Amino acid sequence: MLSALSGCSGQDDSQVAERARLEGKAQAEEQLKKDRELLDEQTRKQRELQEEQIAKQRELQDEQIKKERGATDARAKEMEKSLAKLQDFYEDNSGVYEGSMTRGSDKFSIRITLSPSIPRYSDSRTRMPSEIEADLTALAYNAQIVQWIPPSKDAVGCRINGLKPNTKKGTLNVISPDCPSGYSLVLNRTNISGTAQSETNPDAFDIYAERTSKSAPATKKPAKKAGN
Repeated sequence: MLSALSGCSGQDDSQVAERARLEGKAQAEEQLKKDRELLDEQTRKQRELQEEQIAKQRELQDEQIKKERGATDARAKEMEKSLAKLQDFYEDNSGVYEGSMTRGSDKFSIRITLSPSIPRYSDSRTRMPSEIEADLTALAYNAQIVQWIPPSKDAVGCRINGLKPNTKKGTLNVISPDCPSGYSLVLNRTNISGTAQSETNPDAFDIYAERTSKSAPATKKPAKKAGN
């Protein structure tokens, strides 16, 4: 009788141990599942935080680019105004001037043609400051001067490019090795007055000439739009 009970007790212990093992395994698997879920949640939150930070950085970069572009456009706008004002001066005083140049008893006929070196920008595209700066640097007078003593048809003259006037004083110096004389001119919209001095004769010539026609505007194709 005792042996029968002992065998039953051993079987019960074995079942209890197996059940405990299975329950422990289930708990372990459940804990592992929870750990994995927790890790996945942490990974998801970390990824969302990184994506949020990247999005904020992009927004800040876009805002900075927008501000810089706005500042560049504003600077370009002011530079265009300055260029337009300078071109007004050049165009107002350009043209063909005809008159006389006297030295003692000699009286020369003179023709002075002044024309801007570049035209106004006519494209609708907003230019970069560097493009406008290039026009500000390049804008100058091209001058052609012819003088003779009537009624002789023999004339001397010269052509000079890249002359920069003093826009505040309204004066223009025309000096070149290609010209037989150097000229110091006072400009206005209808006439030129000033003096000239020959390389071979230091005596000053008095100059006066009235504008007889406006110069044809300089021709230059407008800059192409970006991407063309």
